[in-house]
Amino acid sequence: MILSHPPLTAIPSIEDDEDIKDLETIRKTLLPVYHGYADVFSPVRADKLPPHRPYNHQIKLTGPTPVPGPVYSLSKQESSKLRDHIAENVAKGFL
Repeated sequence: MILSHPPLTAIPSIEDDEDIKDLETIRKTLLPVYHGYADVFSPVRADKLPPHRPYNHQIKLTGPTPVPGPVYSLSKQESSKLRDHIAENVAKGFL
């Protein structure tokens, strides 16, 4: 079955007062035509994973495979930013 639109269960709901205030603040800075997409710009929602759905996809790994080497070189500052980004997202449970 091919869905042309996501089912209603795929649309996250507003969960708490903080989220509502956040969306109201975002709407004040957006053009009216984008108000329906205010949740896309929410830093509160960006820190949460979407809800689990019946059609979640799982990637089964075969085991630890060493990376042959860096894909591209990074400066010390870029490496530091990358490590910070990875640590932040591991702490959130995204990685």
